[in-house]
Amino acid sequence: MSVNTSESEPSTPVGPTHSFGRLLLAGVGVTLIIAVMWVVIALLNPTITYHLSPLLLAAAPSVVARLQAERALPWRQALVTAAIGGLIAGITTVILVLADALRGPVITAEFTAVPGSALAETVIVLAIGTVLGGVVAVMGSRSRSAKSS
Repeated sequence: MSVNTSESEPSTPVGPTHSFGRLLLAGVGVTLIIAVMWVVIALLNPTITYHLSPLLLAAAPSVVARLQAERALPWRQALVTAAIGGLIAGITTVILVLADALRGPVITAEFTAVPGSALAETVIVLAIGTVLGGVVAVMGSRSRSAKSS
């Protein structure tokens, strides 16, 4: 005797089911590790510019959450992760400015409001990383439950 359970039991979601809180915590954890590493190396070598550090830092929460979820995040969650990445990157940048650790050469001297400013370049790259992180978070396929969020 076979029993049809397809109508009585809810369908199981495809892929891992992680709560957004856990995804966010993983992203913030990786972001804080990157932030500490950037601060340490910048303090040890204040005249060297680490051009990609603010980009990696700003994008990290979104990218890590997306990778952990193994699916695209709903746009609201992507906005939250991107905002947190930008905020942590901004706070880290302020710490480095106060410690006078952003004295290195710049690539974007002609494109920044303050020619030759490592701070201006850092803010530009930070903004790019925040946007790219948000885009990565919403890329790919979504599960049915994520599409309705």
